[in-house]
Amino acid sequence: MNRATGTLLAIAVIALFGFAACGSNGDGGSEGLPPAQGEGPATEDQPASEPAAPNPTDAEAETSEPEADQTLQDLLDAVPGDDVAIIWGTGDLEPGKIRMSFLVVDSDGELAQAPTAELVVGKIDSSRESEVDAEKIGAVAVSTSDAVLESIDAGPHEHADGGAEPHDHIDATDLYVAKVDLSEPGLYWAVATPSEGEIQAFGTFEVLEESVAPSVGEEAFASDTPTLDDAPAEALTTLEPPAEELLRYSVAESLADSKPFVVTFATPAFCQTRVCGPVVQTVENVRGQYEAEDLRFIQVEIYIDNDPNNGVNEWVQEWGLPSEPWTFLVDESGVIQERFEGGLSARELVDAIERNLL
Repeated sequence: MNRATGTLLAIAVIALFGFAACGSNGDGGSEGLPPAQGEGPATEDQPASEPAAPNPTDAEAETSEPEADQTLQDLLDAVPGDDVAIIWGTGDLEPGKIRMSFLVVDSDGELAQAPTAELVVGKIDSSRESEVDAEKIGAVAVSTSDAVLESIDAGPHEHADGGAEPHDHIDATDLYVAKVDLSEPGLYWAVATPSEGEIQAFGTFEVLEESVAPSVGEEAFASDTPTLDDAPAEALTTLEPPAEELLRYSVAESLADSKPFVVTFATPAFCQTRVCGPVVQTVENVRGQYEAEDLRFIQVEIYIDNDPNNGVNEWVQEWGLPSEPWTFLVDESGVIQERFEGGLSARELVDAIERNLL
């Protein structure tokens, strides 16, 4: 291997428990917005690629699971080439069928672009304080699935000037997405092996007893989110130019009218994770496919007065969102039917709408 896996393992554990904030790092900024798990190095521009694999909801076929007597070190040694850290796009996880997204970036800073990646997940039977040793952890998989490379490039989009440090999430035009079925809370390890090239990525993540953000099956909060009746579009969104159709309805109004809707809590100008993608532009693009349907699409910004230095706004606090962006699908009865943390593809959103709202 090109790197010492013991060092890599230590880095991955630090990434899980000592990551940097998802929002502004300034005083008073981004309260209540911890980051996604496992921030990683900046990436270079890569061309978008079309998904060349089955729907990730169906991509859970068993592949080559590690043998029972293997250690995690053996699994890491099985593939020649780079050992790198997984860059997670999701972090608020609870038991059940979990959507997990991630990037694999090689030692030269280039994104892995293979159409699929095998994701092997195992449980770590140790506390946070215990030393995590790859030579001692058994490589017994609790889940093996195929992650699909999803395009999260929604086309050209601009960013507001000032107010936040420069960010590079638009470099990640594609994101691996897998559905992983985990029945127990706890600390887990994961090894991702793209189907092309000699590289694999390692990471750790925690499954909580209960998600911090609202879960599928819960009732949506009747938030009186701002609309064009309250202020001009430029004051309501940092998307340039504004997508006015996302600003016509509030969450509270849509619930009162018993209308199904998609609501995304996202800040196009100030998103600072590398895997958030142009979520608002994706939602706007998908909205255009459903103009003939009685279906609403809503965007809600993250920060008070759209300024990260002011901290998160009342609607983010009301929904208890631990990170951003988040996108929820709510049916006509006001129940959350699907949710997406972080970046998502237009295909994922369309599939979820067709399954849950039409």
